[in-house]
Amino acid sequence: MKNVSSFDARVRYLFGGLFLGLAVVLFLFELPFMVGSAVTGVALIATGRMRFCGLYKLIGYNSCPLEER
Repeated sequence: MKNVSSFDARVRYLFGGLFLGLAVVLFLFELPFMVGSAVTGVALIATGRMRFCGLYKLIGYNSCPLEER
């Protein structure tokens, strides 16, 4: 079941890419922050791609319109 709208997915792709880019920059300076940033970026891109967010499910939120479900 989808609970992430196409707009929400695009925003997740954008921020996921930004976090992955930040991870590349942080690789040179701070390893723990790099790992956290990379994990966050991958999680955002994965939830955007699957169009499902477990946190949305947990709190009962659905940003996906009826015709996209």
